[in-house]
Amino acid sequence: MPRSLPQPVRAHRSLTAALVGLLIGTVVALLPARPAPAASSAVADFAAEAFSDPWDYRNPEDQILADDGPTRSLTNASISGGQLHFDMTGQGYFHPLWGGYPGALPLGRDGVRHPIDASRYRTIAFRMNASGEVPAGVRWYTCQEISDACQGGFNFFTVPGWNTYVFPLQAISEPALTTPWAGKIVSLRVALSPGGTQHFDVDWVRVMPSGVEPGEDVGPVPQIDQPDVTGGSDYATIARGGDAWDFNEASDALRADNVGGGVSGGLFAGQNAGPAMNDPSVTMRLGPTFRGDQFHRVTVGYTYDGGFNLQDKAGGGTIARLIWRIAGTPLTTNGADLQNSDDIVTYPNAREFTVDLASNPPIAVTDPSQNGPRVGWSDQMIEMLRIDPNEDRGARTWRLDSVKVADDDAGAKSFDIVWHDNAWLPGTTADLFVDADGEGFDGVPIATGLPVTQGRNVFRWTPSAGTTGRWYVYVVHTQGGRTGRAYSTGPVRIGGITDPNGYSFGPMVGGRSSQAGAVVAPVAGTNQLVLTPNRSVRKTRQPVKAG
Repeated sequence: MPRSLPQPVRAHRSLTAALVGLLIGTVVALLPARPAPAASSAVADFAAEAFSDPWDYRNPEDQILADDGPTRSLTNASISGGQLHFDMTGQGYFHPLWGGYPGALPLGRDGVRHPIDASRYRTIAFRMNASGEVPAGVRWYTCQEISDACQGGFNFFTVPGWNTYVFPLQAISEPALTTPWAGKIVSLRVALSPGGTQHFDVDWVRVMPSGVEPGEDVGPVPQIDQPDVTGGSDYATIARGGDAWDFNEASDALRADNVGGGVSGGLFAGQNAGPAMNDPSVTMRLGPTFRGDQFHRVTVGYTYDGGFNLQDKAGGGTIARLIWRIAGTPLTTNGADLQNSDDIVTYPNAREFTVDLASNPPIAVTDPSQNGPRVGWSDQMIEMLRIDPNEDRGARTWRLDSVKVADDDAGAKSFDIVWHDNAWLPGTTADLFVDADGEGFDGVPIATGLPVTQGRNVFRWTPSAGTTGRWYVYVVHTQGGRTGRAYSTGPVRIGGITDPNGYSFGPMVGGRSSQAGAVVAPVAGTNQLVLTPNRSVRKTRQPVKAG
């Protein structure tokens, strides 16, 4: 058996080296290890705790169906009926936990943002149907690059038919896989190596504390709705007289370049067009300039047609970017006046992405190879914002649903914490806590023994006098002796600006450099945009050629 997966083709732009490393993993001689049967028992697991959503394949986001990274060599892959289905011929894998691409901004469920605490979670279990006996393995990685230097794991054989596989993680490792199950695990892979085409169905995957018998039921699954990563007060709503960037009006966009399409029905529906096919962009119509340290949480509703591919070719380039200009920057014709976000990898089964542009240091969110000096977003006055949805050299179609640039969730003297339970049962109670870093579940209690109703629950937190700063909230649910817990995905700020009327803005610039020759204009009597492809003067750098 070959000891490594095939070399991939060159990836797009700065992801090239990262993609090569992700696809190369040692495949050692496979040793038989039969799964032990397991009864069903309700216990909390990693995915339920980290995402308020167990890996039960009822949500398409439970598995990123994107080849050359999150999965490899899956064919006919789909998620339906609460299961993951696929065929495979030869070596391949799927990642229940995908670490994300090095060189790209960490987003959503990327494992680099949500690593598994190996000291707490020490058992993996999954229910899988295999059409035959197939050499297989479980691999884990403590680095995002997915290299032999940070790889651990073990091997087993699948058993034909439906079986529940249960393995301790801390006590099993192949001699050639040197990294123990310890510390922070940023990627977790199930690898399969059929000799011919085989079919597989996966019902659920769980990573749990040791000493439990797994099943589909994971007990309480709390989820905090507010505060959250998308934040609170929205710049466009405040500064544009209540007119959010929701594409209900053609005037939400100032201009579009290298795009065909328009605004209709609450969407900007676009298609890549020449002359620079791989550089479509939509520039938002701003009001006054604003402070990046206040409005820094950017959420973009975005979907596209066609498959996921990072190569620099037609059908590739599923990478988005945020482009902005700092007020007062001298204009150029080569893009040196602009700040570019680093790569934002977009997946076909996600409907939006959120980027927090407040970084330390500020340049951490910017592209290392942008034309001009790297300054970042934090502590700057922002006068222009552009969305570059992809870098596909073909005529890919895509949609922008909304753009939100928000402050943190905030309260002056109190804040309404909102949450629910995704697996609610009568008799569930909640304890609420806050801490400063959003990890470790080591905060201080702010409420205990709250009855949890089905659906929306609200608790008004009134901190003691002098309690200011940013706080993460977490909740612990108890029901019938079982517990589940979850953090808020973003903080709440106590103190500072909490009233939208309290924000101060700069002068009315509104994309001044893009006004001349703008190619976007409302059609009289309609809610459409007229778009004529036009060469973008904001092209920042040439992509790496595929090869």
